[in-house]
Amino acid sequence: MHTTSTIDKLYAALEKHQRQLEALRSVSLRVTRSLDLEWVMQQAVEAVCTVLGVEAAAISVVDPDREELVIRAQRGMKSFAHEPVHLPKGVGLAWETLLNHETIIIESWENEPRLATPAFLDEHISSTILVPMFINGEPIGVLSAMTRTNHTFTPDEQNMIAGIADQVAAALLNARLHEQTRQQSQERAFLFNLATTIAPLHESKQVAQTALAHTLEYLGWPNGVFLAAEESDIELVLLAQAGDAETVQSLVTETRALMRLPENQHMLTVSSHGDKQGTTLHIPLPARQHTLAWLVLNTPEQNAVLAEHLRETLIAEGVYLGITLENIQLYQKMIERERSNNVLYQMTRAMTGYDLPQMLQQMLEELIKGIPYEVAEILLTEHPLQVLLTNHSLTAEQLAEIESHLYAFLDVPEHIAQNRVVIQNGQAPLDPTRPLAYLETPIVQGERTTGGIILARHEPFTAHEQRLLFITAYQLGKAIMATQLFHQAQEQADQLEEITHLLREQEIQRIHIFDDLARELRNPVTFIQSYPELLLDGGLGPLNEAQSKALTSIQEYAQILAQLVRDLSAMRSAVPEKLRTQQVDVASLLHNALAAAQPTARGKNITLSISLESNLPAVWLDPQQILRVIEKLLNNAIRFTPPDGVVHLSAQREGSAMIRVAITDAGPEIPQQERELLFKRLYHGNLERAYPGVGIELALAQRIVESHGGAIGVDSAPGGGSTFYFTLPVKSAQDGA
Repeated sequence: MHTTSTIDKLYAALEKHQRQLEALRSVSLRVTRSLDLEWVMQQAVEAVCTVLGVEAAAISVVDPDREELVIRAQRGMKSFAHEPVHLPKGVGLAWETLLNHETIIIESWENEPRLATPAFLDEHISSTILVPMFINGEPIGVLSAMTRTNHTFTPDEQNMIAGIADQVAAALLNARLHEQTRQQSQERAFLFNLATTIAPLHESKQVAQTALAHTLEYLGWPNGVFLAAEESDIELVLLAQAGDAETVQSLVTETRALMRLPENQHMLTVSSHGDKQGTTLHIPLPARQHTLAWLVLNTPEQNAVLAEHLRETLIAEGVYLGITLENIQLYQKMIERERSNNVLYQMTRAMTGYDLPQMLQQMLEELIKGIPYEVAEILLTEHPLQVLLTNHSLTAEQLAEIESHLYAFLDVPEHIAQNRVVIQNGQAPLDPTRPLAYLETPIVQGERTTGGIILARHEPFTAHEQRLLFITAYQLGKAIMATQLFHQAQEQADQLEEITHLLREQEIQRIHIFDDLARELRNPVTFIQSYPELLLDGGLGPLNEAQSKALTSIQEYAQILAQLVRDLSAMRSAVPEKLRTQQVDVASLLHNALAAAQPTARGKNITLSISLESNLPAVWLDPQQILRVIEKLLNNAIRFTPPDGVVHLSAQREGSAMIRVAITDAGPEIPQQERELLFKRLYHGNLERAYPGVGIELALAQRIVESHGGAIGVDSAPGGGSTFYFTLPVKSAQDGA
């Protein structure tokens, strides 16, 4: 049993623990209900002193800009009451606890070499505990508690100060989020007001003046310029300015040097200068493929600090302004492009024919509506063709000059085109006293240059007309390719039709040959079969042993020849339209085939076995034809199986729509390269040379099975044993009918 003293101690410990928890709860309520960082941190150090009963406490916060720890709140230390203490990164125990992510407890400061500030000794600190504070893994500060007498911090006390540190870290996070929200609200308001003011504007100069004025007012800076790049010139043009002339000229010169850097080096930069130039901020305004303009700002303040969130806002402003300027340029070109699109549409319609010279002429007649010209010429090099269209009468010298430009542009010999078409739509001569301006572009098909277009007139061509001609040449290349493909396809179709006609005639001839062959062989084969039988029966006198063997061989090959004749006749009837289908019990059909093959199998002492899946459905098929397939596969298996071997016949369902019939023998392995060829008509593999037979039986079997909508094949195991199989579709009575 516990003594009264022990119980009193337990009650005392519980009361102390209860007070500590209540104090921790009080700290949590206070620090989470305020966004005043200084007040929150001071409340935290007061709570540490109260809860732990220590003489002093302090909170050090990381300054990310200077990478220092700064004591932001303390209690009980007179030396630090007025002057803030800065601890350089990596120096002292406070940095050590942050970098190592662990609590540090020092029970005696005497002769402690890791002190960051000797002034701690003046405070007569003896024991201390330092707890790191983190937000999302990022170090933000250190909470420390100190005593002037030797003190051992119990686990409960360590947990208490760690809990307070977590509460302070949470409060710091809330305060930071509040500050970020306030800053983001201001930045959004700035961007929103800027966008609202710029939205109705349709001139680049108005946008530049508005953007410069708003940005300088937002930053509180006095100087700036807005420089834009002309579409056809890399030099920057001054659209807006603020400040004295000397500063403006300096900013323009510096920005033009930046513009000449590679595109991937165009980024927001903050640079400080000596003398009176202060700090300059360059904001690029990117378009889709290049930097369209620069917004440059300046303040006399040296080394002005630009916060990261403000940098992001200004980058977003640059992107928005770049898009705005590009949209204005697109808007200004819209009418011109609409006119060009109409011309392209009409030219596309003109490029839909299959008469190439006529198509090129129509295209040139439509092109003059978008690009006025005096003379136009198209030269195709791979399919030599030259089409020249002019609104004037040309002298030989003028024509030679125009063509020499085209030949030089394409780098081809002169007069490469033998097929030349000239269209002259006017009689007025071309003024020889005025020089001609030329506009050329290649005609490309895939990756090959297959021709070119040249236009000539007295006035210079514009960049827009150059783009329009380039698009025209691209579409023309596609149209020419389509025309060529059409003619090629037409030629191939004619050739294919001719080949199909020849194949059809050959197939008819082949069928007639087979029919004639079978008909002509039938009587001689019957005659050949009858005489060996008559001689062997002794009808023409006794035979010696050698004569009997010879006649027996003749009789066997006569039977093979007779079977060949029957197979030749059956080939023609093995087509779907000649099948005589009816509903057949597959099991009965297989048993009948097995019984018919028994005499042949007994002749070689071969065992025939059968296994059938129960409840096989009835199948609509031509029983005579399928029986012929089974008999041929069985005879084939018996022929290749050595004496005393086994041939197995099986049938089973294959899925819900097919029945699979298989015959497995014990014959030699069939090489992989011969398996597909076995079913080719009159094919003899290596095994056929060792075993007598003809190459039409398996071809006939394949034709019969495929005419029923099935498939036939063979598998062969390494070392011997092959399985010939075929499938038949399960059809309903309606399908079979």
